[in-house]
Amino acid sequence: MSVVGGSGRRAEPSAGRAGALVLGQRAELPRRRAWRALLPLLVAASGSLAASAPASANIAASRRAPAELGGPDAFEETPLRVLGEVLSFDCRRAGDGDEGVACAFEARYRIENPTEGVEAVAAAFYGIRTRGVVIEVDGVVAGRELTSGERARLDARVAAAQTGLAVVEGQLPDAIAAADRRHWGFELEVAPRQRREVVVRGVVDAGRFFRPEGHLLKPARARHRWLGGAPRPETFDVDYLLAPIRTWGGTGPIEVRVTFPAEWGFRGGVGDPGAFHKIGERTPWERRGEAMVLLTDAQAGARLSLSFTLPAAELSHGGPLVGAGWVFGRGGGLRARAGWEIAAPEWLLIELSADLDLSGALTLTPTFKLASPQVYVIPSLSLGLGAPFRLAPRLDQGLRLQADAHFTALAVVASFDVFPGLDAASPDFFEAALLGQISF
Repeated sequence: MSVVGGSGRRAEPSAGRAGALVLGQRAELPRRRAWRALLPLLVAASGSLAASAPASANIAASRRAPAELGGPDAFEETPLRVLGEVLSFDCRRAGDGDEGVACAFEARYRIENPTEGVEAVAAAFYGIRTRGVVIEVDGVVAGRELTSGERARLDARVAAAQTGLAVVEGQLPDAIAAADRRHWGFELEVAPRQRREVVVRGVVDAGRFFRPEGHLLKPARARHRWLGGAPRPETFDVDYLLAPIRTWGGTGPIEVRVTFPAEWGFRGGVGDPGAFHKIGERTPWERRGEAMVLLTDAQAGARLSLSFTLPAAELSHGGPLVGAGWVFGRGGGLRARAGWEIAAPEWLLIELSADLDLSGALTLTPTFKLASPQVYVIPSLSLGLGAPFRLAPRLDQGLRLQADAHFTALAVVASFDVFPGLDAASPDFFEAALLGQISF
């Protein structure tokens, strides 16, 4: 600051002081350039935070949308009795990709006529996301087309079994009306005091359970919201409606057999509509070889629910990262970073990055980091060790300690590099860097 003397003239600074001011201005130039270089990075990060905020503020509710199989449903009152049923499901991945789960099923019904006269009945099976259905009576393929009235009655009965409420024919709930409903009819005639066997086979494509991501994000997902992702366990559901079998003159025991890969999780049980969360709590499943077996009956509940949980893949491909900041050591200067990050398993991040300094130094570093998830507004933190390989201006190998705090795409990263092969007095022996970083 200049000073005004008593004579009213402005005092000029001394030569030594003027030189100090010039040196100070020159020293500020690299810092100003560094901040100018970081400004686009910070602006882009702010945009990513703004874009991600609405998505995390409102979380959709979980939604169960099972595939369904029901029947046999007798259209008219009949004295024919179902002495017993054996219901088998063999569930596997539908393909090598993300196609879902397909269950091949077979249902065997032993039906008896307890009267002294011939009894005949028309009945039908019902399915949602069900295909390839074949009905056999005593080994002979049987089937007939249903009338529009029979289909409407069957839809109404199934809707009542799903909701627990009476449903007027032709006024189905929207979710049922929009579903891919299929109907397979057949006719059965049984001589006095005789028994026959009805077998139905087909494939049901299990429905995927929608589970929102929530406010807890795995490290790879929290850091790479645009291009990355973190595999999550997937759940698929199949329901078999028991209520339709009550339309017969009597029902016997039902044996359920379910097979699936050993690494899958499984729960299942019998219950009424709205009680899915309670199934499996006290259901007496028994393992017999590769199958889970349950003995139940049609009076135990309106539906049999099966739920399969497939484990998540161990590897998450993560995504790219770029950063810029200041390096301290070897005279200091601007540093730019680019790299890629993966996770395997979810809490271990593996980063490969290249650092380029303003001085021309180039360093390639693999880093292994232990990382925490992002929980709502609490950032994902990580601490890691790396092995920096300096490729220019000369070859050196060192050790890196790195820590970061990551909130969505924006991160602050601190790294400390030591090169033991160099003399401790060398300016290249130790360097520290503080970077701002964006992950995609």
